[in-house]
Amino acid sequence: MSSNTRLQDMQDDLNRTASELEKLSRALEGHARYLQHTVHRHDAAPVRNCQEGLQTWAAELRELARGMKPKD
Repeated sequence: MSSNTRLQDMQDDLNRTASELEKLSRALEGHARYLQHTVHRHDAAPVRNCQEGLQTWAAELRELARGMKPKD
């Protein structure tokens, strides 16, 4: 397997993982909205914090994938 193929595979994996984190983040956002309108309001903030953390990780993984360049 060539180094360019391995690099592309790693970039694909990073982007796929970022997409999964974003999907989970959207689900947590919905859960936080639900909690906000129930007797469990106080639980919404930690869920939102987790959701925001997942968004941050997804963005960082995508940035890492974009920054990967093959060796000359």
